[in-house]
Amino acid sequence: MRNRLAFIAGLAIGFVLGARAGRERYEQLQKLARRAAEHPAVRNTADAVQAHATEYAKVARDKLMDRADMARSKVNGFRSSDANGHVYTDGDVDYDRPAGTPSEQQEP
Repeated sequence: MRNRLAFIAGLAIGFVLGARAGRERYEQLQKLARRAAEHPAVRNTADAVQAHATEYAKVARDKLMDRADMARSKVNGFRSSDANGHVYTDGDVDYDRPAGTPSEQQEP
C-alpha cells in the first residue's frame, strides 16, 4: 500500500512538472492534492508517522549520548596526566593550560 501511494505521488508530481496541460489541469491536481492531504485517514497516518519518528529520534539521541559519555570517559581516562607525567589531583583535565606546563597542584 505504501509503495502504491509513493508511486501515485511520484506520477502526480511528474505529471505536474512535465505536463503541458495548462493552468486548469494544474489547479485540478492541486485541489485533489489538498483534498487528499485533508482526508482523515491521511492525517491520522501522517500523525502516527510523526509520532513514531519522534520516538525513534529520542531513542537514537539517548543511544548517541550514552556512547558519547563512554567515549568522553575513555578520553578523560587517557588524559589524566599532563605531558610531563604529572597526575592531576582533582581528576579534571585542564584543557586551557598549554601542554607540557606543570600543574600547580602536583602529587609528591
